[in-house]
Amino acid sequence: MMEWITGPRLIPGRSGFIKGHRLGIQTLRDVPTGVRTILEKVWPGNFQSYTIVPGNDTEKVRCIVWDLTDLQRKLVRNWEIIGEDQDPPENRWYEEKKVTVVLLNGSEIEAVTEGLREGQSFDRIVDGERYMTFLNDPALFKKIATEAREDYLRQLAESQGLPTS
Repeated sequence: MMEWITGPRLIPGRSGFIKGHRLGIQTLRDVPTGVRTILEKVWPGNFQSYTIVPGNDTEKVRCIVWDLTDLQRKLVRNWEIIGEDQDPPENRWYEEKKVTVVLLNGSEIEAVTEGLREGQSFDRIVDGERYMTFLNDPALFKKIATEAREDYLRQLAESQGLPTS
């Protein structure tokens, strides 16, 4: 999944658990209006997305910590529709969150992930340790993620005056 968002490169990752969080699911009705308009153009009405939700100290969410380059991080920000501070809240989906991850070897590291902005809703909480990888059709996810990545890279090249073909 991460390769579809960031490009077909092997990305090192480490398994672990995000401490102090629960795993929520958002549906289209939970998404800010500007973001919903974007998502409705490419996803069916039954679209769902995982999100982390603050929890208590005993709650945790299974994760993979990816070692991303700066460009790969920008591609993830684009995919998650994080936007910029000057963008209206209805046009920004998630925000970056600093979290503590307990790796499988027991060591703790700090990481950055995406999660709900203040005031956003979610549909329900699911088991953060045992959950399906995909809530939506994987083939459609791959297609949309690939197109979003290619569009972002094309816009980035154009903004820097580079050839785009």
